[in-house]
Amino acid sequence: MWKEQRSWRSCTLCTLSCCIVSIVTFSTAVVVLSGVGSGLILFLAPEESSTYSGGSFVFYPSVGLFLAAAAALLAGLVGCWGATRDSKTALFVFSAAALVVVVAEATSAGVVFAFAYSNQISDQFSDTLTEKVENYSLSDKSSDVAKLQEKYQCCGVHSYEDWRSLNTHWKKEAKEDEVAPRSCCETQFSNNTNCNTIVSELNHEGCVGALLDRLRPVMDAVLGIALTGAILEVVASCMAYHGAAIIRKYEHYDVI
Repeated sequence: MWKEQRSWRSCTLCTLSCCIVSIVTFSTAVVVLSGVGSGLILFLAPEESSTYSGGSFVFYPSVGLFLAAAAALLAGLVGCWGATRDSKTALFVFSAAALVVVVAEATSAGVVFAFAYSNQISDQFSDTLTEKVENYSLSDKSSDVAKLQEKYQCCGVHSYEDWRSLNTHWKKEAKEDEVAPRSCCETQFSNNTNCNTIVSELNHEGCVGALLDRLRPVMDAVLGIALTGAILEVVASCMAYHGAAIIRKYEHYDVI
């Protein structure tokens, strides 16, 4: 009877160890990939989003996601080693470290997601673009705002009307019938040298809206990827904690 109990406990711990190793390995791989992936997506977000918002809201969270991925890898190695060696201490360490990784990854992704949908980033875009529009000159062929309008098919800060209301210098340089710079023209009318005199041939969306439209789907992807990894890491943490508790229960028996 005693031998049967020992055999059953040994089999239970062996099966548990295999399960923990599999879950920890899989979750670690997913978390590392999600951390690196979401960090890269954030780091490689549209350059203008970083330029016109100050840049820090993109840089620091992306670094946080990279660090979370590195921590997840180290924690995963500890967890796998603990599962194969039936070390309750290593599994407890992995369980705690995994939760720290979850908090770091979810916080980094959550911060940029919340910021992307806040009024603060919209105001920053608006303030920076307003300054660019106010200082624009026809003689500046490499103007950032002209490139931005061509790339994102937008015009002005909030609409093409900003060019007449914000830039008195440009109004003096431009022809009387010009509504906005030629960089505001829709792509299909760009060959028309007078396209910027016809309102119907201009892009009506402001560049603040265009930038937010490009940025927010990126933030959605970052949050989705990060949360997927975080959920799996929570499952692995709970499994490791449960395994450590079982090992501690049977550690006085000669089965491990």
